[in-house]
Amino acid sequence: EKRLLCRRIPQAQLEVCEVEAEVAQVSDTASTSVTRVTYTEHRTQCLKRAIFSLGDTNAAFAEKAAAERERLQRAREVVRSELQRLDAEREELHLIIAEHSEDLACVQAAVAASGEKERALSSQAAILKAKIAEFRHLSPRLLQDRQDLIGKIREATATDAG
Repeated sequence: EKRLLCRRIPQAQLEVCEVEAEVAQVSDTASTSVTRVTYTEHRTQCLKRAIFSLGDTNAAFAEKAAAERERLQRAREVVRSELQRLDAEREELHLIIAEHSEDLACVQAAVAASGEKERALSSQAAILKAKIAEFRHLSPRLLQDRQDLIGKIREATATDAG
């Protein structure tokens, strides 16, 4: 939109200058040679003003373009430094992950070994529970046998003593 307006301004200035020159020409109809000189001088003055105005506009745009180039260069530098920082951070995270992967492998091996140990101990516990159940089953019978033996020993000692 600015470009369009900036393109229209010089054209409009030229049109104004031409209109002013025509007005000057019509008002000075008394003398054609004087009118031509006046018209030419007036047109020259208008063209000079238009050229100076265009030069000023061009200088302003050149300053804006230089400022924009500088701003873009600073933005590129900021983005580059941020990308470098992120790359360094990513490398650091990769190293940490590698260290943790080794630790994780050790922990997984320990967990697997513990699982095997637990299964072995579970099977031993099951065997021991079976033996305990067998002994509990035999215990009352053995207690009766023991009491019978004690009773026989007492009878034998009572008959020997008597």
